[in-house]
Amino acid sequence: MTDMSVNTLKAISTKELLINAAVRQFHHKGFQKTRISDIVGEAGVAQGTFYLYFKSKEEIFKNICTEHMNLFQKVFQETEILFGGKNIDEIRGNIHRFLKKLLAVYKENLHVSELLFREGVGHNDLFKEINEKFFMEFITLIREHMRRDIPSARFRLTDVETVSVFLFGVFERSAFYFMMIQKQFDTQRLAEQMAHFMLNGLQLNITK
Repeated sequence: MTDMSVNTLKAISTKELLINAAVRQFHHKGFQKTRISDIVGEAGVAQGTFYLYFKSKEEIFKNICTEHMNLFQKVFQETEILFGGKNIDEIRGNIHRFLKKLLAVYKENLHVSELLFREGVGHNDLFKEINEKFFMEFITLIREHMRRDIPSARFRLTDVETVSVFLFGVFERSAFYFMMIQKQFDTQRLAEQMAHFMLNGLQLNITK
């Protein structure tokens, strides 16, 4: 392995170490009370090392949130058909599998999910920007799938934009309740119930 490869691996490892430490500190203390010294102390590196990768705690927080959003985008990208299918059972199955994958992302990255839920509401500037970006990207991805899949699914919708917002709201608020308040939930069962609820809402305008 070349010196460049070793240095690259070391850089990636140190950056990930800082990010993981920041997630734990933000989750434990909250963003406002966390200091860079807390993050480097958790990571076990010198304070100067932090500034090799991030300019501030705001920048590392944005990095954490961006990477989290990328995980959701990947689920959308890997989903060929979301609202489409040959019949209702196939459509329900597609929606269920998609929701199960999204819930798994939330559950596997619970500390980051909680940061977005908790810190993304009630703060200004940075958090408002991150929250709005997350919402808009999520809604845009749902809307794109609906416009592509709906004709084959035999649904007739007059306002895809509004329905996309409604569907996002069902998922986001449900995920918040079961993860942040109840703390425990069955991913399989919750995905099934959400898919059933969403499909019934969409079927209000289904063509015969």
